[in-house]
Amino acid sequence: MPLLSPQISFQNPQQVAEFILCHYSSIGGEYNRAIPLCGKVLTNTPNGITFNDLLEDAFSTRNLKLLKELESFLNSPKGKILKNSEILSKEVKALIAYLNGDVEKFKNLAVEIFRSGLAPQIILQLAAKEVNFPQDWELSAWLLFYIHEKNPNDEKITQMLRGTLFSAPVLGKEEEAEHLLQRFIEIDPRPEYYRWLGGYLLASKKYDKALKVLEEGYKRYPSDRKLGSLLSYAYFVKGDILKSFYIFGSEKSPQSDFEENVELFALLYTPRGRELLAEKIADLFTDNPSSLEKMLYITHLTGWDNAILTFGRALEKALTYPQEEDIPYLTLYWLTELRKEKKLKPDEEKLINNLLEEYGDNPLLLLVKSYYETLKGNYKKALSFLKRVDDNRLAPVFLPGYFALKFYYQYNWNDKVLKSLTLRDIFKLLNYLYPLSPQQADLLAEKYLELNPQSNSYGVVIDTFFRLGGLSLAAKYSRRAIQKFPQNPDFLNVYAYTLLLLRGKDAAPQAIELLKKALKLSPKNGAYLDSLGWAYYLMGNFAIAEKYLKEALKIAPKDAVLNYHVGALLLGEGKPCEAVNYLKTSLKRLYTLTNEPEPGIINRVKKLLKEAQKNCKAP
Repeated sequence: MPLLSPQISFQNPQQVAEFILCHYSSIGGEYNRAIPLCGKVLTNTPNGITFNDLLEDAFSTRNLKLLKELESFLNSPKGKILKNSEILSKEVKALIAYLNGDVEKFKNLAVEIFRSGLAPQIILQLAAKEVNFPQDWELSAWLLFYIHEKNPNDEKITQMLRGTLFSAPVLGKEEEAEHLLQRFIEIDPRPEYYRWLGGYLLASKKYDKALKVLEEGYKRYPSDRKLGSLLSYAYFVKGDILKSFYIFGSEKSPQSDFEENVELFALLYTPRGRELLAEKIADLFTDNPSSLEKMLYITHLTGWDNAILTFGRALEKALTYPQEEDIPYLTLYWLTELRKEKKLKPDEEKLINNLLEEYGDNPLLLLVKSYYETLKGNYKKALSFLKRVDDNRLAPVFLPGYFALKFYYQYNWNDKVLKSLTLRDIFKLLNYLYPLSPQQADLLAEKYLELNPQSNSYGVVIDTFFRLGGLSLAAKYSRRAIQKFPQNPDFLNVYAYTLLLLRGKDAAPQAIELLKKALKLSPKNGAYLDSLGWAYYLMGNFAIAEKYLKEALKIAPKDAVLNYHVGALLLGEGKPCEAVNYLKTSLKRLYTLTNEPEPGIINRVKKLLKEAQKNCKAP
């Protein structure tokens, strides 16, 4: 790498002489003479030779002697007066660590350098080469931040950065994410950083801090519609309804701009909280019906089940009698409720029948009736309703329910449809088909995987069945995935853990064998360590279980399932008071998730928490 900078400007002959002497001395290996002269140039001449030139030269030639001379100088009184001497010193230490093979020390120093708001090119390149997500979560975020700064209009990079930041709760790094976003704003107050921090604080229920951040951002960027939307929501949850709807009503943005708003609604509320929110929204509807309509339409687009149920109930409460334009929102609500509860309330069933009398050809009402009658076993009647839907064009959000019924009855079903389905499509389709018939859902998965035998296709099918409570099917396909993809540790883990849920202690020896293979492939994966710890817990080997669970806890200290497992272990060890804290953390985390990470976990955690609290109070 060249030592000379391509652009050099000097203010007087003295600087020229210092520059030449610095350059000449460094080439000759006279570092004790060169470094102070280079420091003077760095202080006086922005475009002259800099320490970074020397650093790059030293690193490219693996010259540890020069690096150590630089380190010594920067620690001296003369070195400490240089601009950015502290960061320069860390750069030198980082490069020395890297050349000595201490990659972890290099990464830690790289993070400290990036926190300062600087991104030296050589450190950036080396960090990108060595980063390992999610273990190096903060380093990953900083790398993406600096890449985003250079490419602010690249949507893919923006989404990668956002995704990394919003993975923090899963990794137990909520506080770190909050501080990181605040630092991003300090370095470069871009509107998306305000939105992300505001949204993150709202999701963490830190409403006062969120309001302050969003007000600051909206003041700086008053034309940013997403900021306005989030600020409106922040006012809403703080109870300032007039301000909320003043901003919400002034936003003439496309509906897709409100997605983050709906995401927050879906994440923030427990089932009881959603009921209370539905009542509050219903009360507001009479004053500002268009605002609720916008929110419902977004719910319709985003497909968050919790949000759909919230707004659907609000709409039911608010409407004296629905009009035809309300039917799409109500349909989405009814279908979601049928998928989850497999029944409708008597008043809802009566309302559908009354609406059919008035709007007899509405395909959405016919779709609801077909799905409901299928659940009740009235197959002939259900098929007659389904046939009447055929001649109508349905919006994409209703197609999974429609195709699930067509597959169930093998009515005008064309297997070519399967070839065109995306992973998201098959996920939605199975979600509608499984409540109708687990056997038919199994058949659909078989056919889909024959046409799409890739590992990610297996992953979606397994995850869908697991979350739907179809553990036998999740085990079936994860076992098959292990055979097809033996080097994929995720399949080993999910199969082992599913066996533990299905057969408990009896499956533990087989699960342990599988999980040890997974950990050989990925030694520091918190999920695998957790599963292994849980297997030993079920066997009654608490000492070994504690070892693995504590190791996993260091990686993901606020993970809902892991805290449940630790709480159960402590309760088994006769430490109920310690167990209470972990079980409370688990329940708190579970209430922020859109779906249970494993079937029935909320009820299990509640039961254990009640037992732990009772035993903790006992003398």
